Amino acid sequence: MALEYGMSADEYWFGDPNMLFAFQKAYQEKEKLKIKGYWLQGQYVACAIQSTISFSGKTVPYPDAPFRDEEEQELAKDEEWLQAQRLKAYEHFKAILGKNKK
Repeated sequence: MALEYGMSADEYWFGDPNMLFAFQKAYQEKEKLKIKGYWLQGQYVACAIQSTISFSGKTVPYPDAPFRDEEEQELAKDEEWLQAQRLKAYEHFKAILGKNKK
């Protein structure tokens, strides 16, 4: 089992026993990402088929941008909010510095 997780025999026998749990968690995360990748590839294939073959008489256009999962959408929203806050702070301090120069 430890070898499947990516541990060497030396790490398993002579290393910290808690390392096994860290390797196990990393392995599970890697497997989740792999499954997510397979699912995403299936979505792209489905879109490609739908955009080329029409069963109802009209085709669906292939997406222009890559799909985003919910986590990526949340991160993008957080990043946009953070950029807006940084801009506000920059403008605020710029105004303060402008007043102090006079």
